[in-house]
Amino acid sequence: MANIVWLSDVSSEDVGIVGYKGSKLCSLYQNDFFIPQCFVVTVQAFQYFLEYRSLDNEVNRILKQTLDDKESLLNASDSIQELILKNEFPDAVRDDINYAYEHMNMNTDIFKMLNKNTLNFIKAGRDLPYTIVRPSFTRENLKAKYFTDIKGKETLLNSIRQTWASFFNVQNLAILKNEGLDTIGLAVIIQKMVNSEKYVVVNVNQNQLNINCVYGLGETFSIAEPDSYLVNANSLEIINKNINKQESMFIRDDNYGRTVRKGVNLNMVDKEKLSPDEIRKISNFSLSVFQHYNKSV
Repeated sequence: MANIVWLSDVSSEDVGIVGYKGSKLCSLYQNDFFIPQCFVVTVQAFQYFLEYRSLDNEVNRILKQTLDDKESLLNASDSIQELILKNEFPDAVRDDINYAYEHMNMNTDIFKMLNKNTLNFIKAGRDLPYTIVRPSFTRENLKAKYFTDIKGKETLLNSIRQTWASFFNVQNLAILKNEGLDTIGLAVIIQKMVNSEKYVVVNVNQNQLNINCVYGLGETFSIAEPDSYLVNANSLEIINKNINKQESMFIRDDNYGRTVRKGVNLNMVDKEKLSPDEIRKISNFSLSVFQHYNKSV
């Protein structure tokens, strides 16, 4: 089984390879929704890492010895995460991840058609992208760390390893202890990060859309009250809106290679963040996704 896959390589049915979140991205991709370029480090790559380093036996031994009290679970979690973090990737997994990452700035279908020399020539003129690293489980209601603003091969590999390690947090460990390590898989989604000027969150039901928007990246929701719009799902008329002043935002600073807090331009502080045309486009797109899944997005 492959260590990494692109969305074009798998289907929405391949939860056992890419996890539930990955399968949903596959479903959108296959139905021609725009998805920022991404690849998935498969469930099998994580399993291979554990087996190659003989960590699966050690993890199972710790799980069997762990009691149900919080202190015991916490100690087990710390021990297992330390094991994951101090072990290196198998060469094959490392090489596959690096190769995929090097080609993220290219169209997947195109780079699969080109020979190695041509790929190296094209790659030489392109910078490595910023990415977001997210876990994707083979069952619902589990948590692990995710990372943003990840750039560079070693930084990416370390983020993936930290995501793998965080799989063994106390909450998940209680479930793994009862159900077994072999019953739950973890994939990791590596997706090209968009340095957004505006960040929008939409909740949809059969009759209405609730659209919230801030300037900057998603982290800005933690420091600013968003503009909110209530939209009729049938007519796309704006039922109500609440416009809020925004003085600061989080953006990605390429000079520092990380997310920084920055002041909003003074002429935009009190300005409404979304135009009627933008609201209409966001509504249409959100309703398309809603109808595709037939549930809230």
